Amino acid sequence: MGRLTGAIKHLLIINILFFVATNLYGDQMLQWFALWFPENENFILWQIVSHMFMHGGFMHILFNMYALWAFGSPLEQMWGRNKFLFFYFSAGIGAAIIHSAVNYYNFNEGMEVLVNSGMTRAEIIDIISQGRYSPSWYN
Repeated sequence: MGRLTGAIKHLLIINILFFVATNLYGDQMLQWFALWFPENENFILWQIVSHMFMHGGFMHILFNMYALWAFGSPLEQMWGRNKFLFFYFSAGIGAAIIHSAVNYYNFNEGMEVLVNSGMTRAEIIDIISQGRYSPSWYN
């Protein structure tokens, strides 16, 4: 840990602004900037980057910003601003790609099970997009 470096200061400000905006505008911010499943109609390409600035609650942002300051400042001092920012954005984009790939695999695996049990892909997509479910599915 050490002094607050330039890139870290700017990343902290961006994260806090996104957090405040999410608390003020709620679902609008989530719809536009959170990372959605690539086959969802809410998915927009910039979410691969913007999701890095979204946080789920006060404790989430508090600990993330502490970690960013505690680990990021020494890394920025050691590597320099550009290398650190490359690392920061590469890690965030890489996480989005891995997260989306795992979800894509799990989604398609679940879809195949449901199709094999007699449902059509259109029915499944309709249920998912409308957020409908039946409690009897869990019995």
